[in-house]
Amino acid sequence: GDGYADLLIFAMRHAPPDTVPCEGGCPAFDRLIVRVIYGRPGFASDGAIRPDATIVGWYINTLQAWVSAAGDVDGDGHPDVLISLSGGCQQGNVFVWYGGTRITGEHDVRDLGTGVIRERDGCTDFGNAVGVGDLDGDGRADFVIPAARTGRAYLFYGRAGRIDGRLDETAADAVLLGGEGGIGPAEPAGDVDGDGRADLLVSHDPDAAEWRLLLGGERLSGEVAIDELGIRIEGAMARGLGDLDGDGRDEIGVTRQALGLDGYVVGGRATWPDSIGVDDGGLRIERDAHLGDRIGATSLRPAGDMNGDGAPDLLYLDSEASTEGSPSGALYLFLGPHSLETPTLSFDTAAAFFGQLWRWSHENGGTTSDPDGAWRWAHRDGLATGTDLDGDGLDDLAVVARLGAPYGRVYVWRGRR
Repeated sequence: GDGYADLLIFAMRHAPPDTVPCEGGCPAFDRLIVRVIYGRPGFASDGAIRPDATIVGWYINTLQAWVSAAGDVDGDGHPDVLISLSGGCQQGNVFVWYGGTRITGEHDVRDLGTGVIRERDGCTDFGNAVGVGDLDGDGRADFVIPAARTGRAYLFYGRAGRIDGRLDETAADAVLLGGEGGIGPAEPAGDVDGDGRADLLVSHDPDAAEWRLLLGGERLSGEVAIDELGIRIEGAMARGLGDLDGDGRDEIGVTRQALGLDGYVVGGRATWPDSIGVDDGGLRIERDAHLGDRIGATSLRPAGDMNGDGAPDLLYLDSEASTEGSPSGALYLFLGPHSLETPTLSFDTAAAFFGQLWRWSHENGGTTSDPDGAWRWAHRDGLATGTDLDGDGLDDLAVVARLGAPYGRVYVWRGRR
């Protein structure tokens, strides 16, 4: 609540053999480590990012962890955080860490005074909770917890006051049912129809590269089949981008195929059809073949306003672009405003390219770095955007290089005019 944006960086720490006693040393046990860095004037002006506090989990076999900004779920004026922990067929846990109190030192996630939502039965991939904005317009942010193996995602609306003790998935306000191929991640869409309420994107069938857009408004309850209620959007990846063209409605960034080169911007509109494809109007970000081969998923992400002109900016992230036969990664910044009447946007017009100086080497068991190459950017969990860490009125960008030597690195680029 000091007026400066804050930064969370999370990683998983492997268990030493004597920490979790079991036959064979339990090679798959890890624990979550979250570094909390509070914004301040001159943030990282000496070139170093130093944590102010650390949040730790417990050792979990085949740990899957996720940390997401939740928005203000209890309406007290402070942003909150979702911390997801699950592993294998163990129970999934989602902790709601409520903002408002500045912490220092090291804290167990179970001792932060957080509310926890725990699934009743394991082996469902319950976790990866994500804040999705204020869907029902009550002034409190809402969040979704997918359980991929069950084909369900649990929608929790924000509520006055904090979660007291433990809840389970039966306390969800609504259950979103996926398609035949299950259900994938949820993503915030922003306000794509301009009605003042947030909208929601859910991966309907990960194998079919389809998403469903659920428009905010009336509160949902009970079981909701998203293929019946949601608007079909063709694409492997989808994410809200903010209002790129200044018409009062947010846009959606889409990549058509998992290995596709190009990105697409689907424009916001007052009325949406039942189904929309990436070629149904909007802006195409055309990637030239000489920029490298495509071996993994690309995505479009919102960049906030990095140059202070009042127009949202746009990022194209290719976490595993290959220009020399091995994954290296590329990140392109396109400054707004963007006209959706322009059919294509060339990479030659990018205002900045965040490239690489190192490549991960598999010599010595994959523990060294090759200074002649590059490492990979992290994909879905590796960007923090739209955050003014130093209070200069310009949004800053934090990017994770997950294979940066020796244990991964985080880089912060400050906004500039």
